[in-house]
Amino acid sequence: MSGSIEGWRRQGEAFWRTHHEAWKRSDLNQRQYCEAQCIPLKAFGNWRVVFKAEPHRGLSVIDVNEKVIDEICDARIAVETLAVRSLRDDPERIAQLATVLASKVATLAQRIRVGDLVAINHADIDFHRQLCVLSGNGIATTLWQAIARHIWIVFGWEIRSETSISRMVEQHERLAQALISSSDARAEAELIQHIRRRRS
Repeated sequence: MSGSIEGWRRQGEAFWRTHHEAWKRSDLNQRQYCEAQCIPLKAFGNWRVVFKAEPHRGLSVIDVNEKVIDEICDARIAVETLAVRSLRDDPERIAQLATVLASKVATLAQRIRVGDLVAINHADIDFHRQLCVLSGNGIATTLWQAIARHIWIVFGWEIRSETSISRMVEQHERLAQALISSSDARAEAELIQHIRRRRS
């Protein structure tokens, strides 16, 4: 089968949704369909997971557009800034955060090496979820979980539109270093820049 995963990931959502719908109408299993269409099974499987999750657990999911993405980014900044402030009030939590985030970055790097977009999305989201959980701020964690489905959709939409995902490890390492630094201003500024990094 020709074409690398990196090459095939340049195909947009419409391309894969069309194939997903055609596969559902066929009598073929995934492997048979992909072989017949000369498309990579792994990439098709990644997109199938995304499409299968829509809608998620009966929740109404808003349409993704630039205005919605900006609103979700604003909500994330508010919630994660609240988590960071709670976290930085407790030196023991910061020490724990350093270990946990290093593990999450390593997982993200492994997912990127494999080229599994769905797993990359999960790893990215888990990094930020852990930030809220380890903050010990129950309100921040609850609010983050409330918008998590929308974050999942936006992360996936933006990751699929990136020309390179290899910089994600460096971006998360930089954020982790800022979060455990001695500067509150640096931590919050880096968090805002990180969340808005694909909006510029």
